[in-house]
Amino acid sequence: MRTPNLLKSKAHQCRRKIVIDEIRILRNFEGSHLIQDKILRELTKLHSLWFKSSGSIMREAKL
Repeated sequence: MRTPNLLKSKAHQCRRKIVIDEIRILRNFEGSHLIQDKILRELTKLHSLWFKSSGSIMREAKL
């Protein structure tokens, strides 16, 4: 069984990876507004997935 600290650490690692991916994506596609809009939609999806998963991680940590 995972400990709460391990679960929190895992959530932090996931969030850090998302931020790194965001920076990489935005650096690759600077300039085109249409592409930037598409990227922002994709990043929003990533964030919502992260918040859903981090919520379940925190619920597990409390058990």
